[in-house]
Amino acid sequence: MILKKKNKNVKNKRKPIEIYFILYLVALVMLISSGKEVVDENDNESQFSEVEFPFRIKSEKPLLVCKIITDENGQKQYQLDSINYILDYGNIKDVRYEFVVEDADFKHRVLLSDDENTNQIFSFVYDDNNRTVVFRWFPNIEHAINKTFNVYVTATATHIKSEQKLQAKTQFSLLITNDYLFDNNYEIVSNNNFSMPFSQDNSQYYLPQTLSSDFNIKPHIQTIRGIAGDTWENEIICYGFNPRIDLLKPPTIEINNSPNNNGASIISEISRDNSIVIKGRMPDAGRSRVLITVQRKADLKEQKISFELNPISIGLPNVPNTMYPNIEYSINPNIPNDLNNIAAYIKEKDNVRFRSFNNSAIKFTPNLDDIGKTLTFERYYNDKLIGQKHQIKVVDFPPPRITRMSERNRNEIILETISYGTHNNRDNTIKELKISGNAEYSQQYGKTHIDRNKLEFFEQFSITPKDNSKPFNFTVSIIDQRGRTSDVRTK
Repeated sequence: MILKKKNKNVKNKRKPIEIYFILYLVALVMLISSGKEVVDENDNESQFSEVEFPFRIKSEKPLLVCKIITDENGQKQYQLDSINYILDYGNIKDVRYEFVVEDADFKHRVLLSDDENTNQIFSFVYDDNNRTVVFRWFPNIEHAINKTFNVYVTATATHIKSEQKLQAKTQFSLLITNDYLFDNNYEIVSNNNFSMPFSQDNSQYYLPQTLSSDFNIKPHIQTIRGIAGDTWENEIICYGFNPRIDLLKPPTIEINNSPNNNGASIISEISRDNSIVIKGRMPDAGRSRVLITVQRKADLKEQKISFELNPISIGLPNVPNTMYPNIEYSINPNIPNDLNNIAAYIKEKDNVRFRSFNNSAIKFTPNLDDIGKTLTFERYYNDKLIGQKHQIKVVDFPPPRITRMSERNRNEIILETISYGTHNNRDNTIKELKISGNAEYSQQYGKTHIDRNKLEFFEQFSITPKDNSKPFNFTVSIIDQRGRTSDVRTK
């Protein structure tokens, strides 16, 4: 930037700002030259061997700059490049990120991870559909001094084929610079990148506005899949302009529904410094398209984009009405795999007994203390209940049963039985047969069968007459280890 003196008799009180631009260039050169690996800007994933580089990540920008300008009245304006994108490449799954932001002067560090990915200044979010991390920073310009932060990014993942654990790293920097403009007797002559407008009616300087050729908008999610009738939200990322101050008019937002009466709508729109957040209602059926148009005030350039709304119908989960203690049950939440922010719970009133944050089948085993209780199974999407709460009653095992009496020959009856559950942590098998009449029994141990998944025990007994000279008549019932008795059968 070149400044020309208006009046030679007026003393120049302006502090030099050129030194900050030089420092900025020096920092940029040092950042580039200190890199351990030189990568062509036009490289792409296909140039890297899957064997040599099974997993790698790349930062879209090496440097994000916050330029703060303070005028003679102490008022501050700023120009902030607040967003960086980290892309990952490779045949991988289960990607997890960790960011370490380090103060270059004092070596203080801030850690961001998947468990805690935001604080007052730095944050990140992972877009699984596009395999991209969106990193944001919003420094406090009221108290900001010249500062450099180094951001170290570490990602871990699992190779889909080999199940090998992989790690990849990259880094970029954040730079805060301050300029001070205290003398009204300077006018702007020229600058290759931007101009500093000066108002004769107002004695303050304004933030330099760069008319970037990279004037563009992009939806954070191109196709939103959500539950029919639920609320959706999308963020429109803005490149080369601030939607709060740089647009000729508010964004034009339209929605086209197919069919026309499918219930989809736009609810609200909020403009931020670097993005536009739009919320609405998902269609009940069919499809919808949301169209956004913005026009930049400085050069009247216009950009249009659109994204899709695809509703999802949610089926019922396979939840049993009753459960028995000490048996493991598998419950399928029946939620589409491509939905994010889902959760499933098994609750005892307000007490969470089990929770899952994906669509995997839930494995749950009630215990003996749960007999007589009513549990609930609940599904949530974006912290909103999906459908109804499904009640599950935990009941005790039934008494044993005689399932069949069959005549093997004239003087032998085969008795088939079933018993359930456990007693004192042991199988609840048949303890004894209670027989009255001309009969005695023996167990057929080779005919015993056990279903461990259901804790069901199948046994057979042979009943024969005590005295072959008397009629072969009797009544019989069975008693399990818990002392419970079956119904009486008669021959």
